[in-house]
Amino acid sequence: MDSPFMRTPRRLRLLLVCVSLTASCLAQSLREQADALGFLVGTAVRPYALAEQQYSATLGREFNMIEAEDAMKWWVLRPDQSTFDFRQGDQIVGFAETHRMKVRGHTLVWGWTNPPWLTSQTFTVEQLAHILHEHITRVAGHYRGKVFAWDVLNEGFDENGKVKPSFWYDQPGIGFAGKSTAYIE
Repeated sequence: MDSPFMRTPRRLRLLLVCVSLTASCLAQSLREQADALGFLVGTAVRPYALAEQQYSATLGREFNMIEAEDAMKWWVLRPDQSTFDFRQGDQIVGFAETHRMKVRGHTLVWGWTNPPWLTSQTFTVEQLAHILHEHITRVAGHYRGKVFAWDVLNEGFDENGKVKPSFWYDQPGIGFAGKSTAYIE
């Protein structure tokens, strides 16, 4: 049966173009297409998943950027006040270097999932300012030259553009206007 669609030369040409483009896209990985356009395409990664062969092969083939899902968050990096544990983040960075991928750091400041040693104690404003400064400078310094961009502040605003109440922003002198965070810029 000859449909009106198939008898229309313009629609037929459009269909052929679409089929050709689809076939072309299927022949290239998402990463190859993004690289050709100078575009970054990435995904969040957990280090334990990198040991899975199919997962890591797909990750390396399809993406040119990765972001640590949890490995660079406070609760992973800072099991206690005096310890910085970079092992999980370093695994992700190592994978990225091997596969010529960029790494986006996630996250330096977040109001949630902070370690219990931080949220269950009472600190002075000066102590909190010191802890925050030490954390940001140590983490950013450790990954200097390896992480191309950072989510410095994660989910700091609500859907109306207002600062969300959280552990860090509710502290007098620690919020955005405080001198204690001027070094972030």
